Amino acid sequence: MAFDQKRDRWGEPDDISDPVVVPLSGGDELPERRHPTSSGSVEPTLAETLGGSRILGVAERLGAYLGTGCDALSMALFTSRAAGRMGLPFNLAVYSDNPGADCLIADRIANILPEGLQRADTIKQFRALVDSGFADSEVVLIRSLHDSLFRYASEASCRDTSTGNSAPSLWLIADAKSEKPILGPTLPILAAQIERSLRGFGHHYVGLGEKPRTSHHDSLRRLLLELKPRRALPYPFQERIRADIRPDEMLVFNRVLRVFAALRVGALYSEHQYVRSEDLKVLIEDYRVTKGFLATLAVSPIHSRLSPYSVETGEVLSNQLFQICRACRFPPLATNTLNRRRQCQNRSDWHCSCDHWK
Repeated sequence: MAFDQKRDRWGEPDDISDPVVVPLSGGDELPERRHPTSSGSVEPTLAETLGGSRILGVAERLGAYLGTGCDALSMALFTSRAAGRMGLPFNLAVYSDNPGADCLIADRIANILPEGLQRADTIKQFRALVDSGFADSEVVLIRSLHDSLFRYASEASCRDTSTGNSAPSLWLIADAKSEKPILGPTLPILAAQIERSLRGFGHHYVGLGEKPRTSHHDSLRRLLLELKPRRALPYPFQERIRADIRPDEMLVFNRVLRVFAALRVGALYSEHQYVRSEDLKVLIEDYRVTKGFLATLAVSPIHSRLSPYSVETGEVLSNQLFQICRACRFPPLATNTLNRRRQCQNRSDWHCSCDHWK
């Protein structure tokens, strides 16, 4: 399952003109609010998705801090880090074609606020975190693809945080998938399928005493610090959202939505802009940005054990078959190859492309 495959299945609120925004009282006049624009440090597709929202400004700061720009994967890591800070964790299982580079990027993002960062290489180490009640644990980097480690970690951290329990966001970055299914609110991301540019990576991560840009680091750190204790932002149209997806996927969607709303409010405070009463709630803007952002992520099928390379190869072959089918003037989504071949055999205009089905 991929969020982008179900983009059209995300439900819209029944009536977006419902009074989500509280009108100003008579005579109130507020200064014009500045809206962030992309300065080039955000990958173009992501910048278009976040355009006009406060989250774009956060992505701009993150891209400048990383040095290599901000893409959908970097934004997902930062959002998961913020979710762990707020006590609304969701996990990331990143299947990367360059896990070394992605581990360094993840480490830099996690160290924006290192106080809540933990690492676990074995089940024993993670069990110690569980026994402590995840005290001072907001994000845990799982640094092993042991078949049972991430499964145990995701199961042990699957807690109802609304009752006061604590649970961290979990990050796993590897070049292969675990043979055991993952539990809990988790996004399995195929990094190789995401549009990204790591230009200048070797320069910015050379490690010769050159620290990330301090101003952007301090800005992002203040933004994360403001998320705890979390604000209970009202969600006035929650009951009007319908989507034909799995419950744990809807949980991830709602947690990302809450984090984006909190980041929007935090960005207003950090930019010293006025904050109106209607800003202190989940808005339609947050819903649409969340929906668009998740649709840009290449999410691995839940029940597939294919490696990132295999999935990418399958997509290339699928595109090639699509082109063949277009030459035959048949719809691109036939039920299977056998039916497609039968359809082609029943046609009189055999082209060379149809010969591929013999």
